[in-house]
Amino acid sequence: MLKALSVIALAAVVAGCCKSKDNDPGPIPITTTQDPFGGKVSPATANPGNPTTIETVAPTAATPPAATPASGGYAPDGLPVDIPASRSAVPTVAEWDSVPREISVSRSTPLNCETKMLREWLRVSCRPKSSTGGTPTGVKHKLGPEADTYYFSKGGVASLVTPVKRGKHQESTFTWTDKIQTLVIDWPHGAPRPVIRFTD
Repeated sequence: MLKALSVIALAAVVAGCCKSKDNDPGPIPITTTQDPFGGKVSPATANPGNPTTIETVAPTAATPPAATPASGGYAPDGLPVDIPASRSAVPTVAEWDSVPREISVSRSTPLNCETKMLREWLRVSCRPKSSTGGTPTGVKHKLGPEADTYYFSKGGVASLVTPVKRGKHQESTFTWTDKIQTLVIDWPHGAPRPVIRFTD
């Protein structure tokens, strides 16, 4: 089901990540073996009772050209002017690096979390240390759809890559050595834009 893609030269992390799915019929399946945190991944193998696991192997070959942002560019809040409803391939590290600015996410700065969007994809990456001295220890699903959502935590880094969906409410729990915060992605039916924030 998964097809091999070009691998990237710049790897942010060489580690495993998890992809889990629910019964949400909305997402369009992605045929990719690109690890959204860097590197090339092997075909996913299902573990009964657990999310599908993806193993990461060392990247090789050349960096692919960076993709252009959404057709209308970026709004003042950093979000793409046009957030596609259709599903595109998970952005590569090179594509994330081409995003010119971060989006506005409440509390992300004191948590030392980088927040970017490309097309419909959101990436939140938290690194040591927060304003209170805490180090990220993990991230996991809490509420709402998690189809095509990727989680990574290792070496003091906790990251999430997920599509932002119209009419959906999603929550993920980020943990630090000294605190727990919830990342809320909320795009109510009829609302023109999503609201993305950290809460207690």
